[in-house]
Amino acid sequence: MAAWPPRTRPPATSTPTARPRTPAARSSNTPPASAVPAELHYCTPRQYDAETGHARILLATIHPAHAPKLLSEATELLAPLVQDTSTYQRSAFLHGIHLARAHMLAKDREACADVLNTLTPLVAGVPSPRCRALLRTLRTSQARRLPPPTRAAIDRALSAT
Repeated sequence: MAAWPPRTRPPATSTPTARPRTPAARSSNTPPASAVPAELHYCTPRQYDAETGHARILLATIHPAHAPKLLSEATELLAPLVQDTSTYQRSAFLHGIHLARAHMLAKDREACADVLNTLTPLVAGVPSPRCRALLRTLRTSQARRLPPPTRAAIDRALSAT
């Protein structure tokens, strides 16, 4: 029976080199364009912000001690993405649902209601079952916390389609 090949380590002289970054890029989670392979053409700064915002919401649910900071950061990342409904209506809708969830987790009912009221007119233009299911789940799980007019608007939007 042959022995497994021994594990080898890279030579001590080969250390990973840091990518040069500009001061503006240091504050962002977005890697430089040269670091993104051509196959990942959809990985834009907008997409990185969305993924980072979603991840912070998930982390906030796992680590309640850090939730206020994580939810605040998620809100900062997702809020600009929700306002751009002209070109990416489905994305704005999806990010808006996550933004509303972040506001709910932060116990900010008014901000959550504002986001949901902004999203309800978009429901008819977004044929995504996933987005509708997420909105329905948020509406069901937070029914007592949402103001009655917001609940009614969500119900009308979901039933009209």
